[in-house]
Formats: sequence, C-alpha cells, structure tokens
Amino acid sequence: CRDVHHFNASYQCTFVRRTVDCQFNEGFLDYIQIVYCTLSYQLLPLALTVMILWLTFLFMLLAITADDFFCPSLVVIKDTLRLSDNIAGVTLLAFGNGAPDVFSAISAVKGSKGGDMGMAFGALLGAGVFLTSVVAGSVACVKPFHAAERPFLRDIIFYLGTIYFTFYVIYYGTISLLQATMFLVVYAVYVIVVLVGRCVYQSEKRKRQQQLQEVGQNDNEGQLVSYASSCEVHVTLSWRRSASIRETASALSPLTARWTDMSCLTKGLVIYKTPGVIILRLAIPVVDEDRPNFNWSRPLNSLQCLISPIIAIFLANPSAALYYIGGMFPVWALVMVIGCVLGIVVFFTSTNEDPPKYHWAFAYLGFLLAVIWIQAIANEIVNILRTFGLVMSISDAILGLTLLAWGNSIGDFVSDIVMARQNRARIGMSACFGGPLFNSLIGVGIPFTLATYHTTNARVMIDRSPMLFVLISGVFLSLCTSLVVAPLMRFKLNKYYGFLMFGIYAIFLVFALLTETGVISLCCSLRTA
Repeated sequence: CRDVHHFNASYQCTFVRRTVDCQFNEGFLDYIQIVYCTLSYQLLPLALTVMILWLTFLFMLLAITADDFFCPSLVVIKDTLRLSDNIAGVTLLAFGNGAPDVFSAISAVKGSKGGDMGMAFGALLGAGVFLTSVVAGSVACVKPFHAAERPFLRDIIFYLGTIYFTFYVIYYGTISLLQATMFLVVYAVYVIVVLVGRCVYQSEKRKRQQQLQEVGQNDNEGQLVSYASSCEVHVTLSWRRSASIRETASALSPLTARWTDMSCLTKGLVIYKTPGVIILRLAIPVVDEDRPNFNWSRPLNSLQCLISPIIAIFLANPSAALYYIGGMFPVWALVMVIGCVLGIVVFFTSTNEDPPKYHWAFAYLGFLLAVIWIQAIANEIVNILRTFGLVMSISDAILGLTLLAWGNSIGDFVSDIVMARQNRARIGMSACFGGPLFNSLIGVGIPFTLATYHTTNARVMIDRSPMLFVLISGVFLSLCTSLVVAPLMRFKLNKYYGFLMFGIYAIFLVFALLTETGVISLCCSLRTA
C-alpha cells in the first residue's frame, strides 16, 4: 500500500481501492479511502486535523470504557466468584485484554499463505515485550506497591518457559500437532498451579489464625471481627420516587452538581466527552460497589437489556448482525426481540428503590460488553495510526514497532493502569505477565492446533525472520530483568523499577529498528527441521 506515493494524485484513489494491503480487516471507517478518495489532496491537512481530533476522542472513550465500565464489573465478578487479586489478574483481566489478540492470531493463521504464519508469532511476541516492560513499569510508577512474591515469580517463570518453547518452534521453522497442543496443556497446568497455590495460601492463613487464637489474641480478634462487620454495613439512602424519564436522564447525564465550580477547560472536556459517555451508559450496564444502590437504575437497566445486545452484535460482527435467518428474519431483529422481553421482565420484577437479587448478573453482561467496546475502539485507533503511517511515509519497521504495537496494546495499557490507580496494582501487574502468557499459550495453541489438524502430515511450516528472534530476545530480557530486580528490591516495585523497564524497552526498540533497517545483521542461516 505504501506504493501509493509513487503515483500522482489522480490515480491514488484507484490504487487504494484496488490494493488489498490498503484494506482494513477490522473497523468501521476506511480512513485510507477517506484521505485519498473522499477528500482531495489539497484537503490533506484538514483530513489529518479531523483524524487527530477523532483519535483523541477515541483515546478518551477508551479510557472511560476501561475506568467506568470495565473495572467496576471486574471487581464485582471477582467478589462474586471469591477470587484473589492474582487469580483475577491472570484469568478475568487476562481474558479481557487477550481475547482480541487471540482471535487476531486465529485469523492470521487461517489467512496465511506459503508458511507466512510467523506473522502470528510476531504480533504475540511484540505485545509481550510492550506489556512486560512499558505497561508493567507504568503500573509501578502510577502506584508503587508490594508485589505478591510467589505469584509474581510464578508468572515470570511460566512465561520464560513459554518463550523458550516458542523459540524452539521458530528455530526449527515448523510446528507439529503435538507441539501445538502442548501450548494448551501448559496453560492448563498454569491455571492448576495458580488454583493449588491459592488453596495452599488459604490453608496456611487459617492455620496462622488458629495459632493466634490459641495464644489468646482476643483483643486483636475482636478488632478483626469489628472491622469485618463494619465493612458489611451498607448505608440505606432514602431516594425519592421520580418519573422514569427523569431518572433515566439523570443516570445518563455525565454532568454533575459541581458544574458551576468547574473551569472553562474542564467544562469543555466534559462537553467533548458527553456524547460518548451517554452512548456508553446506554450500551453497557455497570454494577459499581462504590455507588449508591450499586448503581441500580430500574428504567435504565431495563432499557439496556434492549439496546446493549443490538449494539454489541453490530460492534462484534456486523455481517452476522445483518444475516437473515432462513432468508427472512435478520439476526439483529431476533436479538432485539429477546432483549425487549428481557427488559420487560427486569422492569416488572424490580423496584426503583432497591436492586433486585439478580443485579449481580448485570456485572457479567457489562464485563462482556466492555470487552467488545474496548476491542472495537482499539481497532479504530489502530486503523487511524496505520493511516498516519501511510500518509507520513513512516516505514513498516517503525510503524510496526511503535504506532501499531502501542495501538494493539492500548486496551491492555489502559485497563492495567486504571486498576493501579484504583489501588488494585496487583491485579494490573498480574495482567502484565498473565495477559501475554495467556496470549502466547492460547494464541499459539488454538490456531496452530486447528491448522496442523487439517494438514496431511500434522505439521505446519513457519517462515523465520531476524525480527522474530529479536522479539524473543526482547521478551526474554524483560522477564529476566524483572526476575532479578524484583527480589533485590524485596518486591517493593516503585518508579525506579518502572524507569528501568522503560529503559529495557528503549534498548529493545533501538536494537529492533537497527536490525530491521539492516544496520545490524543477524546470522539467520538456521538449520531447517
């Protein structure tokens, strides 16, 4: 697609429309065609200005989605399932962050030709370097904390083993059905180790408590009971019954009573984000433990049962939403009917004053919808960044290692930083390692298991490139740095740890760019299996 600059302005639109590389696999707006076809070359500065404004709006919308919708649902789910912070980080948050990467890897393997499946490895490894260095360092800088020693070391050791196994597969340029399924087996073992470790920790904790009781720590015991009891007390507020329309409008509005005290700049930002906030509040239910009545709003939650599924199916798969069942009834209409029925049931089985017993279920729905929204917004951001790289003639190496790598990890970055800001840095840090570990094991295991299963010799060839080995080295260096530095700091991760990880990523980035541009040559005469 970069060859578009070799043609004059009159033919650039035709070239863009005919070139497959200029088409986006995901997203709703074709920014490349907007620049080269919809607008003339003279309006290029205007197009870039509008795209920058749209990009800032999407970044803000992504942050709002993660902060106000994704994380509250995650906390409720963690509490209902009685999960620890570490288990929640390596399962729920890892899934929320990694689902787009896993499905992208599946698509990359399915659409590859001539052994070009190494691109799937490249995407997963590139995200791993960024998450374990930049994102992990950012979490430590935003909220210094004491990491859980055993879970922290466990995640790094498992990830190092995964990277070695990945190196082995890429080094020989082939992957068999057995090797592909081993990635899935390793993840299953990892989950079992996490669960067993949690059980052992709880058992030791109970033994220590029993020993304290035997010694006669009655005073401390009384303080613990008093504290636990105070945490379970909920202040019941007397809410005036109001009209459904007024209550819904109040729940949707991002404006607060502090509007008059805001500065002009703050008011401008609030107005700028208002359309996005209203859409998100209509589309994503939120169960928030920190808000009155757990953020229950009878008319709004009933309306969300109708609106949320329709928007979600169009965001996730527009073609599936427009598919006609039996050639007569569209899928979106069926979803609308089901949502309407659910909304009516919710409205007539609940009251305005108190949330129903099934209110917790909205947290699971909100979590799923927030993941869909984060993925959709991140896709748009990546497409805009790719368009900027094309228009400004940024090379593939720089674009892939900077803009696209950062764009693909935006959802992970925002989610983990938000968790750190909400005093849940352990969850964010666990996701920095559990997320890419999940992506590497599941993102390689599932697509390559399917690919090798459908081949005659149960084996798939993989193209090797110097960049893949640079990426493996980058992940290995980042993990080893954390493995050595964290114990030396007694697992008290702070801004110094963060700056060190930023430096690791900078070194990797420079080395990768020098390798891609040919300044540094790597010996790639590797033996072939």
